[in-house]
Amino acid sequence: MAERLYPTVRLEAFSDGVLAVVITIMVLELKVPEKDGIRGLLSIAPTLFVYLLSFCFTGIYWILPTAHTDETCSTIKKD
Repeated sequence: MAERLYPTVRLEAFSDGVLAVVITIMVLELKVPEKDGIRGLLSIAPTLFVYLLSFCFTGIYWILPTAHTDETCSTIKKD
């Protein structure tokens, strides 16, 4: 019954799961700085910047397909 109402549920759930694994692996690669305080954060600043950039791109790859499937479903329902 739910598949008739929402035909893309399985696809969205699969992509959510894959991206959750990708983000988890990204977080596991972060290392604790050896120094305390601001010096510790500054020592890993390039790594944090790359992580933030990767997280943003991953978020974009997560949001866009979901938006496209919603758009496609609404277009199909109109016809």
